[in-house]
Amino acid sequence: MRCNLLLVPTALVAAQSTGINVFATNRFYVDPYFQKNVDDATAGVTDPATLANLGKMRQTSTAHWITKKSIINTTEPILKGAASQSPPPLVVFVVYNLPNRDCDADNSLGEFCCATKPDGSCDYLAEGDCSTGLSQYKNDFLDPIAAVVAKYADKVPMAFVLEPSSIPNLATNKGNPKCATSATEASYTKGIPMAVDALAAAAPKASIYIDAAHGGWLGWEANAQAYATLFSTLQVTAKVRGLATNMGNFQPLGVPCPASAFDDSMHNYCGSTGGVCCEDPCALLPQFSSGNNEYNYIQALTKEIKRAIPYWDPHYIIDTSRNGITDERSSCASWCNVRGAGLGKTPSSNNLLPNLVDALFYLKTPGESDGCTETLPDGSTCHEYDKTCGDPDAIGSQPGEPKAPVSGTFWNFYAVSLAKNAQFVAQSNKTAQLATQPGPILVAHKGSFGGSAHLAMTHQH
Repeated sequence: MRCNLLLVPTALVAAQSTGINVFATNRFYVDPYFQKNVDDATAGVTDPATLANLGKMRQTSTAHWITKKSIINTTEPILKGAASQSPPPLVVFVVYNLPNRDCDADNSLGEFCCATKPDGSCDYLAEGDCSTGLSQYKNDFLDPIAAVVAKYADKVPMAFVLEPSSIPNLATNKGNPKCATSATEASYTKGIPMAVDALAAAAPKASIYIDAAHGGWLGWEANAQAYATLFSTLQVTAKVRGLATNMGNFQPLGVPCPASAFDDSMHNYCGSTGGVCCEDPCALLPQFSSGNNEYNYIQALTKEIKRAIPYWDPHYIIDTSRNGITDERSSCASWCNVRGAGLGKTPSSNNLLPNLVDALFYLKTPGESDGCTETLPDGSTCHEYDKTCGDPDAIGSQPGEPKAPVSGTFWNFYAVSLAKNAQFVAQSNKTAQLATQPGPILVAHKGSFGGSAHLAMTHQH
C-alpha cells in the first residue's frame, strides 16, 4: 500500500537514534508471499464487504519475521524485490530467536538453548552464562542475516524490530522460574545488544527498535519503571531509534490524553477531567495503570525511560494489525487467536502523537496463528500447545469452530475473520482535539486483573 510518498531523495541517510523517521520518507514494501496467502484466503468468500476488506488487506505492508535459521533464506528475495522498485520501498523485519526464547509462554519456543535437556529441548531452569547458546545465536543466526542485509544496506531502506517479549519478561515475570535464571537473563541482556551491534554494523542507515510490550502489560508505573531500568543497562541507545509496542496484541490504539495528564497520574486526570482519551475497554485506569490505550501507554513509558536514560528520546512503532475492535474480548488477558478481532489502522506515519510515534504498522502478519489448539486441524496433538489458546476468547475453543494451527502458520479462517471486522479508517485531527474536552470516564469492566502482572502477552511466531 502506498501509504507514504517518498518525500526526499536522501531517504537512506543515517536513521538510528538521532536520525530520521524512515516510515515518513518511504513507501512501504508489500510482500508478494503475503498477497498470495490473502488470495488463497479469499477463495470462497462471498460477502462483498469482507471481500473489499480482503482487497485492502492484500495491499497492506506487513513486517517480515525471521524466527529461525531456515527462514533466513527468505530475506534476500524480499530485499532484492524491494531493490528492483523505483524508489525502493521500506522493508520491516522482526528478528526473533534468542536462546531460551519467550520464557513465559509455551507456544513460541525457539531453536537456541542456553542449556539442553537429553531430549534436545531447552532446559529453561538451568543456570549459567548462556555462552554456548549466545555463540550459536550470533554465528548461526545473526551473522547470516547481517551478511544478506549488508548487500542491500545502501539500496533499500530498512527497519528492524528486535526480540519480542524478552526485556518485558525479564522486567516483570521473574515469578516464572524459567524467566528467573541467570542463563535466561544473560541470553536476553547480552543477546539484544549483540543483535543491535550486528544489524547496525551491517545496515548503518537502518532504524532499529526494541520490543516494549503494551499498555496491558507495562502500563503500571512499577512495571514501566522496571522495564526502563533494565533497558538502561543494555547500553544500546546510540544505535537504537526507539521501541515497538502492542506487537501481535489487541490493546486499543485509542486517543492520546494531553501531556499534562501524566504530570501526576492518569487515574487522577481521568477522574477529574475525563474525555475520549480516558475510554478504558480493559478497565485499567481504576487499577492505577496508564495503559488504557497505546498512545497513553507510550507517553507514560517515555516518562519512565527519561528518568532512567535522560539523554535518550525514544520513538515508537505501534502495531495496529489486530486492534481495530476494542471490546471483543471477555477477558483482556486473552491474547491467542482472539475471536471477533479486526484489522486496525493501516500502516502510516500519520498519527496523533507525531513527535513520539514514527508509525502505526502491521508488525504482526494478519492471519497468522498465535498458537495451536490442543488438537491440530489434522486431528493430531499439538506439542506446542499453550493453555491460553484454549481460553473462551480463542477461536477453536467453542464447538463447531475450526482448530488452530501452530504459531506462525497463515490461517485462512482467521485472515477472513480479521478482514470481516476490519476498522481501517484513519484518525483525524478533530479526533485528537476531543482528547482535551471534558467528559465522563467510559469504562467497560472486562475481567479483573492485578497491576503487578501483565494482562495479555504479545503474540509470538
